[in-house]
Amino acid sequence: MMSSALFAFVISLNEFVMALFFTDRDTQTLPVLMWLSLRSAGTPRLAVAAVILASAVLASLILILLWYVRQLRKTSR
Repeated sequence: MMSSALFAFVISLNEFVMALFFTDRDTQTLPVLMWLSLRSAGTPRLAVAAVILASAVLASLILILLWYVRQLRKTSR
């Protein structure tokens, strides 16, 4: 279930044109907000969002790797 949520999130970032087409003034998705931030370039919010997303992915990968190594150690005994 977690992998499907992560996959949906990554695909939503990739589908910017569709997200831009389907949003209105009241509802904006993350890709649209990132695009608007790039166009205005007034604040570093886009850089902060990118660092948070990259950190979350890196932390998830490290946790999965640690879990996998523990499972291999358990089964090898």
